[in-house]
Amino acid sequence: MPYSLPVFPLVFFLVSIPLVLEDLATLSVPTWKLFVAMGVLVALRLLLGQSDLYFQLALSSGALTLGTLVLVLVPSSLGEADVIYIAGLAWLVSFWGLLLAVGMACVLVGANVLVTTACRRSEPNSEPVAFLPFLFLGGLAALVGGP
Repeated sequence: MPYSLPVFPLVFFLVSIPLVLEDLATLSVPTWKLFVAMGVLVALRLLLGQSDLYFQLALSSGALTLGTLVLVLVPSSLGEADVIYIAGLAWLVSFWGLLLAVGMACVLVGANVLVTTACRRSEPNSEPVAFLPFLFLGGLAALVGGP
């Protein structure tokens, strides 16, 4: 669902950059910052016109539910910030855009781990990886040119 107005990807970029930088620095983003950032983006999305409000609500709820299940079943996989960011992305892009964003993030994280392991900068599974920056890149790709 690419936007005809270039303002939305720009606002997404400006709102997400502080979150990405904090996640890279500390591997953690406070929940309140995510809720404020996603609230700004969802409000802008609603102001720009929302014809499929119930679908986006269902998609966001499903993403939040599945992400919470992953948190419970596999505690060391995702962080709470990642799950909230994915649920926020579900408000902003289509179903296929969300799959593109999460899939692209997973591929980029895998490539990052392979490169750092191949360069002997880290042992496999030795360090946690900040996932939110890769979600940001996938979300930006879905907003700018995704389905």
